[in-house]
Amino acid sequence: MGTGTGVLIPFLIQAVGPSGWVTAIDNSEKMLEICRERYAHVRNVTVKLQDVEELDLPSRSLDYVICFGLFPHLENRERALRQISRVLRSGGRLVIAHALSSDEIRAHHHEASSAVSQDVLPKKPEMTRLLKGIGFTEIHIEDEPGHYLCISTKP
Repeated sequence: MGTGTGVLIPFLIQAVGPSGWVTAIDNSEKMLEICRERYAHVRNVTVKLQDVEELDLPSRSLDYVICFGLFPHLENRERALRQISRVLRSGGRLVIAHALSSDEIRAHHHEASSAVSQDVLPKKPEMTRLLKGIGFTEIHIEDEPGHYLCISTKP
């Protein structure tokens, strides 16, 4: 989710192997144009224009959902998490990651512009509450300088 130009796709292709599948989703057509150009030749990559808050994917169709650099920018986090939970299979994993900690992203966005000043990563207690409220379990959160990593499981 939030694939952008597809920076993570080579790593995901390697992880899923030749029998797996990568579905790259973003809500920016411009970003997806670049992603499609880069990965059109790869048979097990599908690129889709969608909003994570309104996913047009079958229920229980994914093993993993990875949101890298996306979560601070979601307007309705609960709705997005409900959609993600819907498309994950039982035992599926949600990974929310960022190259900055919650404090670093808050400071960065505050300095950047008023357009993103409210786009923040939840601190551990808030993220735990959000995920538990949707039904996720096995919640692990690292929020340290240089990275934010949250991994949880759909029961």
